[in-house]
Amino acid sequence: MNSQKGRRKRPNLHSQPHQGKWIWACREDATQDLVEDLVRALGPKGEARALEAGLVESKGAPIADGKIDLTFARQGFPCLGVFEHHDLQALEGAIAERVKTAPAFTVQVWAPDSEPGNMRMPLCKRIQERLREALSERGDLPPFVEHPTQGDVELVSVVLREGGEWIWGAQRLAHALSRFPGGRARMRVPGAVSRAARKLEEAFAWLGVAPAAGERCVDLGAAPGGWSELLLRKGAWVVAVDPAKLSPSIQGHPRLVHHMMSAFRYVPDEPPVDWLFCDMAWRPLEVAQLIAKWGRRRWTRFVIANFKLPMRRKLENVYRIRALVEEGGFRYLRSRQLYHDRDEFTLLAIA
Repeated sequence: MNSQKGRRKRPNLHSQPHQGKWIWACREDATQDLVEDLVRALGPKGEARALEAGLVESKGAPIADGKIDLTFARQGFPCLGVFEHHDLQALEGAIAERVKTAPAFTVQVWAPDSEPGNMRMPLCKRIQERLREALSERGDLPPFVEHPTQGDVELVSVVLREGGEWIWGAQRLAHALSRFPGGRARMRVPGAVSRAARKLEEAFAWLGVAPAAGERCVDLGAAPGGWSELLLRKGAWVVAVDPAKLSPSIQGHPRLVHHMMSAFRYVPDEPPVDWLFCDMAWRPLEVAQLIAKWGRRRWTRFVIANFKLPMRRKLENVYRIRALVEEGGFRYLRSRQLYHDRDEFTLLAIA
């Protein structure tokens, strides 16, 4: 019996990036999942390969309708060059040449989201500050934006490799997968009922849209109420569906109704609602079928759902889930393993 059968390939830590190719960031334990994601999207000509844990390279990017739809990528950019660790002056000059015609720019310096990469983050922060100061003092460059959120800003990414090299590239913020360094969107929701609120807040930041005040939302699998509470903070009306009790901090809220029942039995009053939210610790294919039912019956306009993933064959399950949801008649789907997702991913569907 072949003892290697079923084992995943380990990243080649000595692989060197190539100028002109794309660099991708992901979770450390999702490196091979991202490689497979790129192979599925680009085919073998995409030459997807791991550079190290949490860092992947490919030839080209899967762009459709101006968007990159990769589930396991947090950030991606076209590589414009590689500099040795001591050659920071040359790196500064290359960045200045790139951004001089942009309306505004920012620089993000980071390492892959892995145990070794996290050890390099203090150095990344020092180099980012050094580059920010040096580039801001030049009189021939556009304004430097510290924390860009939107607009026509040139986003420069600089990644510190395990061997000490600096990989860098740039693109407009509007085209980037994330506005956060390396896609690490550390969200803060003070006073939240549960950690789950950070996942939903990150999903809103990723999508650039959230429920408006007065909109109607249904939260399936709501207990203890992390998502429901965040929706209430945004001024929405919320129907929470879960057989378990909600946190006392939101019980009795005037814009909240709690149905203590299974999400699979619930039928909304006066459909369609504006938003369906779902973060259930349940079998993902059954949850996907439930959401498809909401689509077929036109019970909602927008869906944000979180799906748990098995330890193996993650990409295969992502596409099975997406196919089931799409059968509900949703016209637009996107999926992403967000920073606050663990063995799970988040899906957007629009009816």
